[in-house]
Amino acid sequence: MRFLFWNTKKNVKINFVIKQLVRENNIHIVILAEYNADINELLSELKLVEYVTIGCNRINILGKIPHPCVQPSSQSKYASFQIINGKIILCCVHLPGKIYCNSEVYLEKAINQINYDIDMLESQIGLENTVVVGDFNLNPYESALIRLNWFRSLPICEETKYAEKKDNFESKPFYNPMWNFFGDFKFPYGTYYYKGKGDGENIFWHIFDQVFIRPAMRANFVEDSLKIVTETSKISLLDEQNHPRKDISDHLPIMFEIEEI
Repeated sequence: MRFLFWNTKKNVKINFVIKQLVRENNIHIVILAEYNADINELLSELKLVEYVTIGCNRINILGKIPHPCVQPSSQSKYASFQIINGKIILCCVHLPGKIYCNSEVYLEKAINQINYDIDMLESQIGLENTVVVGDFNLNPYESALIRLNWFRSLPICEETKYAEKKDNFESKPFYNPMWNFFGDFKFPYGTYYYKGKGDGENIFWHIFDQVFIRPAMRANFVEDSLKIVTETSKISLLDEQNHPRKDISDHLPIMFEIEEI
C-alpha cells in the first residue's frame, strides 16, 4: 500500500501535478493539507474515493481502497484518523505553524489530544499498527516530537524498545525514519526551505513533512520506498536554485509504502 502526503499551499491549479504523482507511483492513499483545488476532478480522473474527515478541515484523504475498508474514526481540528482494513490506524495531521502558535501550551494541547486518540484506538482495536503522517511544522529533533509523553518519535528503531522499557510505561515511542534525510549526503535536504530573517539559528532546509510508525510495523515498512519527491516525469518541483517551487507549493511531497499486514 503506497501513500502520498503533500501540503499543497492552497494552490488551486495543483491537480495536474497530483495526478502525475498518483499515476506514476501507483499511489493508494493520498493525504493532502491546505488543499483548495477541485477535489471532484481528482476523484473522477483518478477513480478515487474521498474518505470522511468531517471535523478536520485541514486534511483531505483520498484513495483507491473502497469505503467499507477505510473507516473514519476520531476527528479533531489538527488530525483525522482512519482505520484501514481493521488493521492499520492512519493518523493524518497538520499542526499549526510556529508563527501562528507561539504558545507551547497551545501546541501541547493539540498533541495531547492526538496522542489520547491514538492510545484510545490502539486499546480498542488491540493493535499498535499506527502510522502518523503529515505536516508537523516541526523538525524531527524538536522537543514536541521527541519529548516523553508527547510523540516520542525516535531516529533508531532498535532504541524504541529500550525507550519503552526505560520511560514511563504510558509512553509508547514511535520510530521516525525521516531523521535519515538530514545532512548533505543525499538530495533533497528536506521538505521545506526557509532563508530565515538573520536570527542566526536558521538551518535553511527543514523536514516538516514526516511519517513515523510504531516499532511493531517496522518489518512492514518498505525502507527504500520513503522518498522526498522532487519531480514527476513531466515537471520539476524545484526552482533554479533547487528549492521548492513556490508557484506549485513551498513544501515537497513525501511517499512511502507499507506492506500488507
